[in-house]
Amino acid sequence: MEIKVSFARPVGLEDLLDEYRQWLREERGLAPESVRCYAQQSRNLLASLSEPVGPSLGPLEPVDIISYVVGVCHGPGSR
Repeated sequence: MEIKVSFARPVGLEDLLDEYRQWLREERGLAPESVRCYAQQSRNLLASLSEPVGPSLGPLEPVDIISYVVGVCHGPGSR
């Protein structure tokens, strides 16, 4: 599975996170604390990408995201 992303204009980190929070609330029905936690981890992932963020998302594969999450879960202070 490939993540396809195309942007007509440069998209900033906060724009992406706002859309993601909205999607988590409206489509997934997550509780506010879950939305906050997901958004924080997503902010960390997106901040690790090169700027502008939008084009950096295109080459991401699911394995890249899974590897990032596993690294966070097994990193220092994760327990």
